[in-house]
Amino acid sequence: MRTILTLLLLLAAQPAWALSPEEQAYLAARDQLRAALVQQSQNDEHNKAQTIGRPEYYSSRFRADYDRAHRTLLTQLQGLIGRVGPGRRGALSVALCCWGPVGALDGLAFAQADGGRVIVTTLGLLEQWRRERHDLRTVSSDLGSEPNFYQWSGASDWPVRKHAVLPLRLPAAASSAAAFLASGGPGAEPVWIAAFLIKSDKVHVAFVNARKKDVPREAQTLIDSFAAE
Repeated sequence: MRTILTLLLLLAAQPAWALSPEEQAYLAARDQLRAALVQQSQNDEHNKAQTIGRPEYYSSRFRADYDRAHRTLLTQLQGLIGRVGPGRRGALSVALCCWGPVGALDGLAFAQADGGRVIVTTLGLLEQWRRERHDLRTVSSDLGSEPNFYQWSGASDWPVRKHAVLPLRLPAAASSAAAFLASGGPGAEPVWIAAFLIKSDKVHVAFVNARKKDVPREAQTLIDSFAAE
C-alpha cells in the first residue's frame, strides 16, 4: 500500500508536459552557446570598458561570433517550430547575452512595422521558460490574461496595462485563448491587442496594434489566423 501511495505521489509531481528530443537539443545548444558568449564577453579584448547593453561596445569579432550563434539557433528553432504563416521567416526572439531581450521567451519573433510583435513557440519551450523565470511565480497561471507576461516574453518592448477583456470564441482543437485591449509604449491610449493561443504543441503570443474600430472582431480574426497556422 505504501509503495502504491508513493508511486501515485511521484506521478502527481510529474509535469503535464515533457520536452521532446528536439526541444531538449535546442535548449542544450542555447545554453552551450550562451555560456561560451558570456565567457568571451568578459575578455577585455572584446569589451575593454566591460559595458553591457549595446553591441557597439563589443569587438567586431565578438559581434560576428554572436551573430553566428544566433543563426545556428534560429535554424534549429525553425526546424522545430515548422512553417508559420505564408512562408514568413522570423527572427530569434531571445538574446543570448550582453544586449537585446535577454531572458525573453524562446521562439520565432515576427516584428510589425508599427512596433508590434508576434512570438511563436512550442508548449514545451513555454513551460521550460516559465520554470526558468523566477518572477513568473508571482503572476497568474493564466499567462494569456497577465499583462506582465507580454513584456517579459518579449512580445512588447514596454510595460503593458490591461484595459478590457476581449471576448473570444475558442478555435477548434485549441486548448487556450485570451485577448485584451491594452496600452503600452510612450502613449497611454489603449490601442494595442494582447493575444495568446495554444493549439496542440504550438503557442502564439502577440502584442499588436489595433487597426479597426471593431476591436473584438479584430482580436477574434487574429486568434483564428493563429489557429490556422
